[in-house]
Amino acid sequence: MHSEPSSRVIAVRNRKAVFALACAVGALALLIAGAAAANQADHIPVYSYAAVPAAFVAAMAAVSLARRAHFDFQRSLGRLGGNGLATAGKSLAVLALLLSLTAALAIGVYLVLKLAA
Repeated sequence: MHSEPSSRVIAVRNRKAVFALACAVGALALLIAGAAAANQADHIPVYSYAAVPAAFVAAMAAVSLARRAHFDFQRSLGRLGGNGLATAGKSLAVLALLLSLTAALAIGVYLVLKLAA
């Protein structure tokens, strides 16, 4: 009797990589939502101010999760998977970090100029 090997392959996902990508996309979404809200109003609303530090924290969490996902991938010798997701998450998180720092600087300059006027 000849038994055929199972063609069903179960992909093991690296959950840290998935969450890193989700946090990075969430951080970018927070920044976009804050900018859109500020663009729609005559003055900058308070929730636009809150979006910047929230995006910064989400981006830092994404960087940390992506580093851990890369470590888990290397420790499992590639069996765990998710290396590409972790790389994408880390790249988007770094972009979100740079944008949130730029937005914080822009808000700071805006507030200083508003107080000086």
